[in-house]
Amino acid sequence: MKKKYLLGGAVLGIILELGVIGYETNEQKAIDYRVDQARAELSKKQTELKNLDSNIANSQRKIALKQGGNQEQLAEQEVAQAKAKKQVRKLFKLLYTYDSGDEKLKIPDKIKKTNLVDEHILKTNSMFQNNKQLELQYSGVDMTGQIDELDLKAGILESNKIPVYVKVYFEMTKEGRTLGTPTDGYELIYDAKAEQITSIEYLGRYQIDREAD
Repeated sequence: MKKKYLLGGAVLGIILELGVIGYETNEQKAIDYRVDQARAELSKKQTELKNLDSNIANSQRKIALKQGGNQEQLAEQEVAQAKAKKQVRKLFKLLYTYDSGDEKLKIPDKIKKTNLVDEHILKTNSMFQNNKQLELQYSGVDMTGQIDELDLKAGILESNKIPVYVKVYFEMTKEGRTLGTPTDGYELIYDAKAEQITSIEYLGRYQIDREAD
C-alpha cells in the first residue's frame, strides 16, 4: 500500500511538473509572438520611411504632369513647400534642443508662444504637455538634447495643406554620458493659409544606418 502511495505521489509530481513546463512553454510562445509582431511593425515603418523620398518624388511628377508643367503653379508649390519646411524646422529645433532637464520642461511653453502650431494640437497632443511624472523625471537633472541632422521632405500642396515628413537624428546625454543617438520619424500637416502646423503624427523610433541613409 505504501508503495502505491509513493508511486501515485511520483506520478502526480510528474503531471504537475509537466503542467508547469507546458504553461511556461505557452507563455514563452506568447512572448515570442508579441516580440515578432513588434519587430514586423517596426520593419514596416522603417521600410515606409526609407521609401519616403521616392514616394514624394513620384507624387510631385504626377502633379506636374497633371498641371501640364504650368510654371506658375509649380513655383507656388515650391514657395509653399519652403515655408512649410521652415516652420517645421523651427518646431523641431525647439523640441529637441535643451541644456538641462529644467530647460526640457520649459519647451511646451516656449512652443505655445511661437504660433507655429495650431492651438487645438497644443491642447491635445501629449508632446506639448507636462505632468507630475515628467516633472519628477526631468526636474534638476543634468541632461542635454541636440539635433545632429534634420531631414525634411515636403509633399504636394493640395487644398492649402502640405504634408511634411521628418527624420530627426538626435543625441541625448545625461550627466555627461551619451544615452543614445536615435532617429525619430514624424508626419505633419502644414496649413499654408493659416501658416500653422495642424497635425503631428509620431511614426516611431527607427534604427537607421546614418552613413548609408
